[in-house]
Order: sequence, then structure tokens, then C-alpha cells
Amino acid sequence: MCYYRGIKIPDKEVLKLKDLEIDLSILNLNIPVADGFTYSETPVIISDEHCSWKIKQMEWGFLPSYLRTRESVHNFRRGYTDQGGKFHPPITTLNAIGEEILLPGKMYRDAALNRRCLFISTGFYEWRHVYQVGKK
Repeated sequence: MCYYRGIKIPDKEVLKLKDLEIDLSILNLNIPVADGFTYSETPVIISDEHCSWKIKQMEWGFLPSYLRTRESVHNFRRGYTDQGGKFHPPITTLNAIGEEILLPGKMYRDAALNRRCLFISTGFYEWRHVYQVGKK
């Protein structure tokens, strides 16, 4: 995942995966910049149990398998105050550390091994604040 991404594909473009051709004109594939923190829908390529490919609109951002309701997803992403008055801060899952993704006990492990997909994108941008030399 990344914080900013973009899709700019002409309307008459056709995607070819193995023996399958998909007409991309049915999707909205002209999104110059999309902010990851809005968790908007984006087209992804997934495979089904018959190993065939299809394009589906999915919500941007990783969600752990234990989140079962939209309310729990909202609380996970935005933070919440429990009945005891304690605030639980939001958890951002837009990035994973590649070197640690398959280690036992990591949140992304099961998804990386069993639930993979391809995001259609023509660009992405990862920001990073760089301090000037000698200043913080």
C-alpha cells in the first residue's frame, strides 16, 4: 500500500493477463492523485478459486481478518473511546515493512501468503520528510 497513488489509463485500453483480455473502459481509470487516507475504492485484479482473473473495485487499505463490521473498521482506522473512557488511537495499515511481512505473528502474514491481489496503478508517491543537514 502507499499513501498517494494515481491511475491514468486511456478509455480504449485493454489489459491482457495470460489468455484473458479485459476491457478497461468500464472502470474509472482516470484518477490523477488519490490519497490513501480517504480509503476510497480502487480497481484491483483478483483471482478466484478457478485461477481465472477479474477486476473488482475494492476499498484501499489493509484490513485485518478479525474486523467483521463496518463499525469495527471505522474504529480501527479513526480511533475510538471505549466504555471506560479510554481512547484507543487509530491504526494505520497503509504500509508494511517488507523484510518483516512473513515473520510469525505479524498482521500482514496471512494476507501476504493467501490473499494477494494486484492494484492497477500508473504511479505512486511515498512522502518522507527529510531534515536539512545539521537541523531537526
